[in-house]
Amino acid sequence: MSVYRNSRRKTRQQSRQNNKKSLVWNYFESTSMTVTCKLRKKVIKCSNGNMSNMSSHLQHDHRQQHQEMKDNEERRKAEAEQDKQVGSLVSSSLLYDH
Repeated sequence: MSVYRNSRRKTRQQSRQNNKKSLVWNYFESTSMTVTCKLRKKVIKCSNGNMSNMSSHLQHDHRQQHQEMKDNEERRKAEAEQDKQVGSLVSSSLLYDH
């Protein structure tokens, strides 16, 4: 494989990983059709971005990390909701101030 094609493949994989929204991706590295657990290096099937196998692996094999992930997801959701409410208040106050 040429160096150019190899570097393009790495760039696509890095960009896919950067676009992942779920915190479960903090514990896995992505390859073509599988992911690898960063904690135990176990290869897990993952098709079409379905994260249920990854979440199940964390839940059964890494309970502490799974709980940390769930806590962080809840915190992130609460912060997003709070940001949404603040944005709504700001825009409504701007509308009524003029």
